[in-house]
Amino acid sequence: MAQRFRRQLRSLSDITKEFTDPLFDKQGFLSGSILKDWSMIVGENHAKMVFPEKISFPKGKNIDGVLYVNVESSGAALLFEHAKGDIIHRINSYYGYSAISGIRIKTSHRYALVVEKKRGVLSVEEEKKINDHLIDVEDVELKSILSRLGAAIALNK
Repeated sequence: MAQRFRRQLRSLSDITKEFTDPLFDKQGFLSGSILKDWSMIVGENHAKMVFPEKISFPKGKNIDGVLYVNVESSGAALLFEHAKGDIIHRINSYYGYSAISGIRIKTSHRYALVVEKKRGVLSVEEEKKINDHLIDVEDVELKSILSRLGAAIALNK
């Protein structure tokens, strides 16, 4: 008599873990949990501009590693450099031991997040108010620029 196979439901994370764990281990990410919780560890502001690339540990050890990160701009790199000591403390608190002893920062525009512009519509009253302020401006090009600026300010309130 043929055996019946009983299929069990498995979560997607269990299935993908078989494939992703070797990749995470290769980059030193200790099961990849730091990638998943990156914004919680470093904060939303840093997470938008900084992306972890790999963790390099001394040969044969899982402590005192160096975290390599990509930063989208030099300004973001400066801010991250300033907070580096606190970030190292947060990462080590996350792991529960001294996993990271240093961070190396590399500027790369590859990981820059695309932020969608908010498209809004001005109300009739707002348009009228902007046009009333610009009634004395004679230069058509300048009037157009100031009108767009006024609309942008009105939409961001």
